[in-house]
Amino acid sequence: MDDKDKASVWGSRAAVYMEYGYDGNTKSLDYIERAIKLDENEAEWHFLLGKALGRLRRINRSRDVPQEKEINALQKAFDLTGYVPYMLFLAQVYRETASTLYRCHKDDFQMFKAKCENMNDRAYTLYKNALALRKDCSHVNLRCAQGILKMPREYRNMELVSSCIKTALHLGPTNPMAHHVAGHYYWEKKDLEKARQHYRKAAESGVYGAYMDLIRLDNRTVPNYDPVPEFSRMLERFKKEKPLLLKTYVLIGSYWYFVKNDFKEAFKYWKKPLSESPTSDSVTAHTSLFLRMHTPVDIRDIVFNEAQLQLKTESISPEDSELMLDLVQEYSKGRPLNSSKSLRKKVLDEIAEAGTKFSSSRGRGQAGRGRGSNMQRGYNRGRR
Repeated sequence: MDDKDKASVWGSRAAVYMEYGYDGNTKSLDYIERAIKLDENEAEWHFLLGKALGRLRRINRSRDVPQEKEINALQKAFDLTGYVPYMLFLAQVYRETASTLYRCHKDDFQMFKAKCENMNDRAYTLYKNALALRKDCSHVNLRCAQGILKMPREYRNMELVSSCIKTALHLGPTNPMAHHVAGHYYWEKKDLEKARQHYRKAAESGVYGAYMDLIRLDNRTVPNYDPVPEFSRMLERFKKEKPLLLKTYVLIGSYWYFVKNDFKEAFKYWKKPLSESPTSDSVTAHTSLFLRMHTPVDIRDIVFNEAQLQLKTESISPEDSELMLDLVQEYSKGRPLNSSKSLRKKVLDEIAEAGTKFSSSRGRGQAGRGRGSNMQRGYNRGRR
């Protein structure tokens, strides 16, 4: 076999592994790199590299700016062929780069504003071009609808999104991704029952994000909402997908801590991810499904903080006291001792303060002026 044939063997093996969740995508990277080394002018190998890196980033480091390696791989694949599916993934990574830059640099956004606008302009142009070339393709319509819905408000053409979703559902009425995107659209349009129906169809087909969106939606709209049955379905559905299973444990613990104010019950669920995935985003940069949190928290900080506070209570049992002492010792490195305020209360106070500031600024008519303001409002809305 010549180098191209050998590259095809490695690349094909990578493509198969990528069908098998987190572990498969992780293993695929070595095979993709071998294929590129043997045949660097084959666009498909660069595309698979960018695609696999993006999948892993969204699980391991969902709040990080996409790395140049991922962006360059997708750009290379598109430059070599102009192939529409590559165009869509390139648009997605441009959009995610702009969104993440904004989220990470809200306080000094002016420094990144021009770069974000350029990324968003390029993404939107790619989406429009893809639709022009493949207007009757279900996959293209879905990717474009999903991407445009997540862009800042000034790019969010709802008529175009609606048309894309209708086309996608007509061509693929059982497509899980079509139902998930439709759920986003109907939530944006405030048709909550339709949003709920589409999210449920996507979730029952194994879309993890659809479960999360169902919980967010019902938490905000159903009085006395109890997410435990939904969480139970998630634990059963994703029991073989370790990163998603651990993430679900974190979310359940978050419910018991932030909503029920029960740290000991929360820790029962946090214990496993803290032990098996202590540096994952779901642990180190957690945002609760049940609160409009503006700043992520580290679950390890919560555990250390609450353990100290528990030890100060007079009614603590000897068994609980021993556990809390162990937790203080385990998580003390780099963290301040003698905490006097619960991190839960601190988070709730920050949310209340942010809500007050937002109401005040809206009352003065300051929001929504100029392109920068629209962009910032759009990011905040699009990240739900």
